[in-house]
Amino acid sequence: MVPVKLLRQAEARLRATKRDVAAMPVKDVQQLVHELQVHQIELEMQNEELRRAQMELEASRNRYVNLYEFSPAGHLTLDTHGKIVEANLSAGTMLGINRKELIGQPIARFITRDDQNTFHRHCQDALKTGTQQICEVQVREETGASRWIYFESLALQDEPGRTTRWRMALLDITAQKRVEEALRRSEGRFRTMFAQAPIGIARIDSLTGRIHEVNSTYAQIVGRTTEEMRSLDWMSISHPDDVQADLDNMARLNAGEIAGFQMEKRLVRPDGTVVWINLTVASIQVGEHAGPHHLAMIEDIARRKQAEEVMREGEQRFHTMADTAPVLIWMAGLDKVRTYFNQVWLDYTGRTTEQERGNGWADGVYPEDFDRCLKTYGEAFDRREPFEMEYRLRKGDGTYGWIFDRAVPRELPSGEFAGYIGSCIDLTERKDLENRLRKAVKEKESLLREVHHRVKNNLQVISSLLNLQAASIKDPQVVQLFKECQTRIASIALLHETLHRSNDLSCIRMSDYIRTLAGHVFRSYGVDPKTIVLDLLVEDLAFNIDTGMTCGMIVEELLSNSLKHAYAVGKGGRIQIELQAQDKGAYLLQVSDDGVGISKDGVQHNPASLGLELVNLLVEKLAGTVELQSGPGTAWRIAFHQSHYQERM
Repeated sequence: MVPVKLLRQAEARLRATKRDVAAMPVKDVQQLVHELQVHQIELEMQNEELRRAQMELEASRNRYVNLYEFSPAGHLTLDTHGKIVEANLSAGTMLGINRKELIGQPIARFITRDDQNTFHRHCQDALKTGTQQICEVQVREETGASRWIYFESLALQDEPGRTTRWRMALLDITAQKRVEEALRRSEGRFRTMFAQAPIGIARIDSLTGRIHEVNSTYAQIVGRTTEEMRSLDWMSISHPDDVQADLDNMARLNAGEIAGFQMEKRLVRPDGTVVWINLTVASIQVGEHAGPHHLAMIEDIARRKQAEEVMREGEQRFHTMADTAPVLIWMAGLDKVRTYFNQVWLDYTGRTTEQERGNGWADGVYPEDFDRCLKTYGEAFDRREPFEMEYRLRKGDGTYGWIFDRAVPRELPSGEFAGYIGSCIDLTERKDLENRLRKAVKEKESLLREVHHRVKNNLQVISSLLNLQAASIKDPQVVQLFKECQTRIASIALLHETLHRSNDLSCIRMSDYIRTLAGHVFRSYGVDPKTIVLDLLVEDLAFNIDTGMTCGMIVEELLSNSLKHAYAVGKGGRIQIELQAQDKGAYLLQVSDDGVGISKDGVQHNPASLGLELVNLLVEKLAGTVELQSGPGTAWRIAFHQSHYQERM
């Protein structure tokens, strides 16, 4: 439908033409109608085109509004007084305030105090030049937080050159500023580390080898100043014999085959001295057009090289000493596996180091000794304690020899456990000698037992002869003397009988011997042990034969004396025999009774008493002392030391 207003305008324009259609010929009227129809269609087409253009314009406007509103950049329109008249959503977000509340606010109120002057100069420059100006300032949000904003400002002017309004674009560059700050701090830390690092660091052109930058440690190691180093290349300070190896590594680095490398090399100082260093090279990117560079980090290892040389020398000395020592030596690591055998071991077994290494050495252990040997070896390892063991090991000729193996834990200078080291001596000859000696001793023991047995039998024969002789004697005193002699002979025979039954023929156990001897004396005198009680306080002592026989004869004499003289016929009592060890190898023998006693004068003026005289002689043989205590009862205290065997010619 054509609007009414337009219709009336068309009628008025038609009347103005003053053409009388009724007076026109039919043909002209038809032509006119045709023209009018064409114009009508043309108008309708133009009208359709206008509607389409209007719709496109509306769509474009909507797109612009969307782009404006939702742009990641903030957009502001200011009046000539710097107040905000338009703002998109991002601008409100960046300034930390609702967009509606932005309208009418002066933009300067959002700029932090420290950046007010910067922002003011930015606005002045935009006014003076009439061109787009940029600046970076911090804005303050309502919450008090601040953020960095990048401003692009343009002052819009009319034809006379008057400023009518401002356009400002805002970009939030807070994250970028933080990255830049982090980079600055990182660069600062790197510069500090570079300058104060305990190792030498240099930045070098990877293609030319020219040194661009060094720290003081690098210059100190090389023996030059940092200024001198910047005029040199790394080849000129390297030992000639090490340059090619370094060049080969650099070629691989420049070809991209490796990102870095490490090597030990020598540098030459200005005075001609050589210093060993450990070199570590890492490729770095300096700039887009600077070409390839690398960091060279060096550490002075002269002391370590000296220590290694000392260690090599010490190891060589150890191997020389170990290979020439008259013992078999081995070493094992933390895993119990043996790693080293000296030449003596290899010569003994007739095998190579490769055959013995690991657990190969155990193949040569005699089968009957194998389990015991490995058990001792493993348990000591687990406890990390020294150990000793004897086992048979196969020799190179196929026979087995006895060896004595002693091992101790090895420790590093730090005290950390490092394994074991062991040394072995060949016991084969000693074992053969021990077997021969053991056989000889056994033969001698058999001979001695036979001697003791025959001496005992001969003494019993003598005692029997004395008994037969005493039967034909009528004098009671003589008979008593014969009886006392029989008792003495019996005590000696008893000693030989005890030795004959003993496992050790070199000594006699005094507790068993005195107990048996005392029982024999009681029986010889026909004394009832219930009437006269015997107390034995004898320690389990072992005396040699001479000392044991002498002590036995003393005990026999003193015990016989008590049984004969201490008690009246039929009267009971108690006799005590003590034998105890004292300090410094001394011994105390005491025989006491609770009988009638005996005076010292009676002993001294009774030369006819053979028994008491014999006691004194026996004590002198022991180089001892005798003390008599009497009154009631009698106590003999004899202190002595064991007599030493003297070879009889």
